[in-house]
Amino acid sequence: MGVTASEGTVSSHPAPGRSPGPRGTVPSLPTAVAELHDHRRIWWARPLLRSAYADAWAELFAFAAPGPSLEIGCGCGSLDGALPRCWKSDIVALPWADLAADALRLPVRTGALANIAGTDVLHHLPRPFDFLAEAVRALRPGGRLLLLEPFMSRLSYPVYRYLHHEPADLGSDPGYCAGGNQALPTLLLWRHPELVAARAPRLEIIHCRPRDAIVYPLSGGYSYPPLLPRALARAAWRVERRLRRWMPAIGFRLAIALRRREGH
Repeated sequence: MGVTASEGTVSSHPAPGRSPGPRGTVPSLPTAVAELHDHRRIWWARPLLRSAYADAWAELFAFAAPGPSLEIGCGCGSLDGALPRCWKSDIVALPWADLAADALRLPVRTGALANIAGTDVLHHLPRPFDFLAEAVRALRPGGRLLLLEPFMSRLSYPVYRYLHHEPADLGSDPGYCAGGNQALPTLLLWRHPELVAARAPRLEIIHCRPRDAIVYPLSGGYSYPPLLPRALARAAWRVERRLRRWMPAIGFRLAIALRRREGH
């Protein structure tokens, strides 16, 4: 259940129109909203997909700090209830979101948040370092930025690059993302964390782990039919756990936790 704006942390904010935000560049707002309604229907129809996300969130939210949180790019609302005292926001006004907000201009007081959480958001943002700077502003010292993003492993990269509708380019500039790039989190947080240390020194990467080689890709996500029968889900999770050490080579997702350093 989300918290209320009466706590004074989040202010109401009108939908900012077509400016770049958590959902990236979209053809039109009606098209984006229609797609999210379709994703919401798929979400509730696919228990395997829900279990894959729940497992990832359990890993990430173990690093959460106590206090108010804001989800950016809430999309179809799949995170609902997974993180306590959390407002849901997206670049467009949605019936299941608490507010409309641009991830580059968060409508919160400086140092107001304990956590900022986002699923598949960073790789849509055109200026990732501007977002990290905004996260530093909005987070209190010791606060957390918790992200779940695509990961480009040897196994997943061809899938993302050739079978997914969004771009995936490991040769691109990790500091700029025009039109979205699924490879950006891998470049910025896995391959070149020194860029974060240099450009966002008040954020410390405390957790960065590739994951999800079986259950998540075989769930079909939101774009493809499920390939794993529900009867085999438990067995698939057991195999997934045993493959943990191999995730840098075969994982499809990246779980990231960054801590806002103490001080100004």
